[in-house]
Amino acid sequence: MDRRALLKGLLSACAYSSLGASLGLWSQSVFAQKAYSNVTNETPTRFVVGTSLIADILSDLLPEAKILTLSQGSSCPIHGDMKSQDAFAASEADMILIHDFQKKIPAIHGVLRAAAHPGLRLETLQLVGNWMTPPVQKAASQMIAQCLVKAFPAITALVEANLAQRLIKIDALSLELETELAPMRGRRVIASGRQADFLTWAGFKVEATYMTAQDLSPMALIQLIRLGRDKGIVAVIDNQQSGADLGGALASELKIPHVTLSNFPVPNSHESTFFTLLKANVDRLSAATSKVAQHP
Repeated sequence: MDRRALLKGLLSACAYSSLGASLGLWSQSVFAQKAYSNVTNETPTRFVVGTSLIADILSDLLPEAKILTLSQGSSCPIHGDMKSQDAFAASEADMILIHDFQKKIPAIHGVLRAAAHPGLRLETLQLVGNWMTPPVQKAASQMIAQCLVKAFPAITALVEANLAQRLIKIDALSLELETELAPMRGRRVIASGRQADFLTWAGFKVEATYMTAQDLSPMALIQLIRLGRDKGIVAVIDNQQSGADLGGALASELKIPHVTLSNFPVPNSHESTFFTLLKANVDRLSAATSKVAQHP
């Protein structure tokens, strides 16, 4: 493949993907909050959450909760617009739970500012690392449980019991996947920066990362190609929510497998929970790399 054509195609595809994201990723988004006291003995029933990662945990801790999710799993949680009627629809929520990075998003920041009042219950969740790794997923589950019992003491017993069961399930799945991951440990990959933490947890050696074609200079792309050949890279790993055009073209140039992983469960699919998505991500990695020889 001609490298100039490759670069042109990468940049054009990335620009198109970004435009598509800005036009309507959050068509079902909702956001707002009614006033209530910081601590209540009432049982909460309605929540607004930032992503499907939070929704998945919350639905386990409070199975009867009605949850409105701002960013669906197939969408990039950084881009998107929200409508005024979405804010109104969420005005009766009992709690808002968002990722720390989401409060900096203009669309969300604007709604928060418009909905601000003394009784607003807003919890921002700040954790280091990829939520799709079992250790971070456990920490996230514990953090959300703490937010719930602090605000709603009446549900403490229920939340704590469901949290204990979830942590057991996470440990069990992590142990189950160790056997599948064992042959992949130490294999070298180039990956999206948004999958680097997950791949490191899985045992891969991430030799280089990239974000988007817009952030990558022609020289940097050439360096990735050279590194891929010199280091014996076995696969290029993309992040679904960031787009797969750059990684796909790079893998094609290197003639190695291209794998796309997801960081967010997709509701109403076979990857609708942390557990099913984690298993699917590991299966994709296993299928793509099991037949590729690792260079010394």
